[in-house]
Amino acid sequence: MHWLFRYACLTWICLYFVAHPAAPAFAQDACSAPVALAMDYDDRGRPLVTVTIENKTESMLLDIGGGRSALEMDLVRELGLPQVYSEIGMTAVTGESSNMATRAGAFALGAIEKHDIALMILPGFDYELSPGEPGGILALDFFAGNDLAFDFMSNEFLVLASRACAQAF
Repeated sequence: MHWLFRYACLTWICLYFVAHPAAPAFAQDACSAPVALAMDYDDRGRPLVTVTIENKTESMLLDIGGGRSALEMDLVRELGLPQVYSEIGMTAVTGESSNMATRAGAFALGAIEKHDIALMILPGFDYELSPGEPGGILALDFFAGNDLAFDFMSNEFLVLASRACAQAF
């Protein structure tokens, strides 16, 4: 009977780590206070955040309903990021689709830093971005394992370090 208990515990631990992916690396201690990040809006009322990709500051749409973060093709080329075929595809509301992806060596949203981050390349027209246009979409995959709290009146949101640290607050 003791072996059954050990087996159940081991199975639970394995399932926990599959269901709860690793949280992004924070510049400060992993269980520190929540990180407050600024949020702005474009002329259409879409929420924007400022990120740093490969030492270039860029605005991205904050899409909390989306599952995959992605960059515009023009930005991928400008940064000299690799373009590779992906088994995962993306389809835009226009019906255009893409199976192209890239990797950014350095990606930061305020104090949240990620390295070697996988990003989709947005489907659509291959055009130059107009000044002020967002360079991509930042979706929930970026915040995996984190909790978010939005304060739309103050134009900011909080990123809690990870679910494992929730009891510390």
